[in-house]
Amino acid sequence: MTIPNYLVAAADAPERLVYEVARTLFESRTDIARTVPAAALLDRRQAIFTSPLPLHQWAAKYLRREPPLAAGGPRAGGARRR
Repeated sequence: MTIPNYLVAAADAPERLVYEVARTLFESRTDIARTVPAAALLDRRQAIFTSPLPLHQWAAKYLRREPPLAAGGPRAGGARRR
């Protein structure tokens, strides 16, 4: 059994704030997990499932963006240079 945790924001919260909080949580989860071990389990692929609460549109923009590129991977924005 799993018990989900939600970070709730007002629908009228500043868009940039919601985006930056989502970005900070996911991009800093390794650091946060040193104090809060459950943070290591944060997964962007699962975070979009927030039923019965709606996902804030700006949290969705962060969560649905392209995953971070691995070192040495293709360049952001498309094709590799030749």
